Amino acid sequence: MTLPPQTKWNSRKIGTLLPSATEIVCILGLEKNLVGISHECDFPVSVSGLPNLTSSSVGKHTNSEAIHQSVESLLKNSLSVYDLDLDLLKTLKPDYLITQDLCDVCAVSFGQVTDACNKVLNSNTKIISLRPQNLKDIWEDIRTVAQELDAVSAYEEFKEDVDKRIDYIFKKDNRLINVNNTLKFLTEASLLWRKNTSSKIIAITGSNGKTTTKELVREVLSQKYSVLATEGNLNNHIGVPLTLLKLKEHHELAIIEMGANHIKEIELLCNITQPNWGYITNFGKAHLEGFGSIQEVVKGKSELYEYLIDRKQKILVNGDDHKQIIQTNNYPIISFGIGDKNNFQILPQENKNKTLQLNFKETTFISPLYGTYNLNNIAAAISFGYLFEVSLEKIKKAINTYQSTNFRSQQIKIKDSLVILDAYNANPSSMEQALKAFQAVATSSSCIILGDMLELGNTSKKEHEAIILQCLDNKIQNIHLIGPHFLDTTSLDSTITKHNDLKTFLKFIESSPLKFDKILIKGSRSIKLEGIIPYLENSL
Repeated sequence: MTLPPQTKWNSRKIGTLLPSATEIVCILGLEKNLVGISHECDFPVSVSGLPNLTSSSVGKHTNSEAIHQSVESLLKNSLSVYDLDLDLLKTLKPDYLITQDLCDVCAVSFGQVTDACNKVLNSNTKIISLRPQNLKDIWEDIRTVAQELDAVSAYEEFKEDVDKRIDYIFKKDNRLINVNNTLKFLTEASLLWRKNTSSKIIAITGSNGKTTTKELVREVLSQKYSVLATEGNLNNHIGVPLTLLKLKEHHELAIIEMGANHIKEIELLCNITQPNWGYITNFGKAHLEGFGSIQEVVKGKSELYEYLIDRKQKILVNGDDHKQIIQTNNYPIISFGIGDKNNFQILPQENKNKTLQLNFKETTFISPLYGTYNLNNIAAAISFGYLFEVSLEKIKKAINTYQSTNFRSQQIKIKDSLVILDAYNANPSSMEQALKAFQAVATSSSCIILGDMLELGNTSKKEHEAIILQCLDNKIQNIHLIGPHFLDTTSLDSTITKHNDLKTFLKFIESSPLKFDKILIKGSRSIKLEGIIPYLENSL
């Protein structure tokens, strides 16, 4: 692309405070007018020698977790993630500063920029603020900069060039489809793809344990079949379609995890997935902010049952869970449980090692998973294996070798201490279960670390207070609570410490190391309590 010669702009000075702004100036043919750039800018290479107007406030860290914590702390204290070099700004005296006014994590805060212009530059510098939220906005921003900098002709030539390239790509590559609504297209494409597959699909939902159950079922069924399963917890209206689109001809089975935080969401996912089997782990106090009440949770999750019943598909149910039985509305289900009226009687067994042990058809299964709340998850996986004619020996192999990962009831040995890391998610039901399981094995030398439970709406304070009462109703004398919701509770006890966030807690344990035989760590995902582990490794 040939750019028009510059005339009146030879004497005008431009400063950019984010990399995209630098690129815009360059594509408009005004690179020679740049006098200062963001410290993050590394393109085009020709600008690398220009002075840096910004720097990071985060500091140097060795891992992403430490960076995250530093950024979070700065934002919570209304501080900028970036610093602006006021002395350099005063020296350079740019006529224009190009920045953005969307987010304090993407560039120097807009307030900081305006203050600098008012105080250091006496308002002689014009600020151009970019606010792109979609592709259309990006083009509008480039045009705005071009208009301000008298480079409209360069903008028009650049846009024409890009449009020609895009048009060429779409004409040459039949893999590309131009759509008006990407989410709608994703949904419709995944549904069409599902209708053209022969794979049998098992849908799993529930308030707690659905990811662990999905992983266990995958391990078991993979002993005999080619199985596709939801990756991680990609279980929403985006994750489910993306999973379905991964179905290949060789996949005999697919295990689709379905999450929901409001009514009709499971119904939508069922209509997309068209499952042949369904299983609900439980009904618990999760996503109450969206559902509104536990009754609505039951209603929302039971949309899976409604779909399967309407289409005469198959349902596996925990027969010992009366709530589940009621919701199946006398439909011919297949059940497992302790009771002898279940189709599959699967019995937990006590053992001196306190491992999770079950017996089914004279076969003993010993799982390395932690917590008695996982017994039902294991039993469901055994049931699915038996239903799909996986041999008992192969089911046993899968159950006996599966280890939890990704901060879900992980058992971590640090020197002489056992850490139970259950920091992937938390709600009142799962928190209650985790505490009950931990209290069964804890000693007076054990410790509990809990983080906030989120998405509880108006019930939040009440539910956090209830968890504290459960903590106090045991022999454990060391309880640490992290997060503004726990901090807001009225409960006081000498065994409890409260901390506003993870950063303040980590400072606390630097001076008061946690030297305990067993430590339970549980909290919602956003609290990121796994950040405690490196500190424990250094202090225990």
